Amino acid sequence: MCMLASGHRVAYLPIVYAKRIGTSKIRATDFFRFMTLVFRLTVYFQPLRVFMPVAMLLFAIGIGKGIYDIFLDNLSETAVLGVLGGIMVWSLGMIADMIARMQLGPDRRGR
Repeated sequence: MCMLASGHRVAYLPIVYAKRIGTSKIRATDFFRFMTLVFRLTVYFQPLRVFMPVAMLLFAIGIGKGIYDIFLDNLSETAVLGVLGGIMVWSLGMIADMIARMQLGPDRRGR
């Protein structure tokens, strides 16, 4: 996943394997550990893929609530917090992306 996220070429080679003997030892908690690992790798290598959707969702909720409140002639704190939360998450994502780019160097995307 590291190589794919960094933009490097990855070759998939076929392997020979035999039928599994015994029972699987995978449990439900392993799924959550795997998803946590995928999330952490995504945040480490491509943080904007995580932060931008969250920021856009908060911003859209804030704008939508603000438009609704304007029709009621009463701008609520929820609308302001939604917009500000979206801006803050977007800013945090931009900082995380900048740190990831600095740590991974200029060859990050295969350039």
